[in-house]
Amino acid sequence: MNIRRIAIIGVAAPALALGGPAVAMADTFESSQSHAGPSGAQSHSVSADSGGGSGGSSYEENHQWAGPDGAGSSSTSANSGGESGGALGLGVLGL
Repeated sequence: MNIRRIAIIGVAAPALALGGPAVAMADTFESSQSHAGPSGAQSHSVSADSGGGSGGSSYEENHQWAGPDGAGSSSTSANSGGESGGALGLGVLGL
């Protein structure tokens, strides 16, 4: 092995060893903002979840605003995969 290979391995190995578990632990994200001023107010929130042990994922975004011309709200959500809880929340039993 030449010195260049040893240097590359010396830099890459710790990053791969420590970076992988850190990426795997990032299973949720949440952010929110609120603003108010003389012409109105607004609020915005975003959340995402990789599902943890259930194997699914979800995304939700909400936006509310009010001003001199009126007020409104908007929301977007998506869910995918995971165990279905059914009407009684008994997904394990398939109900």
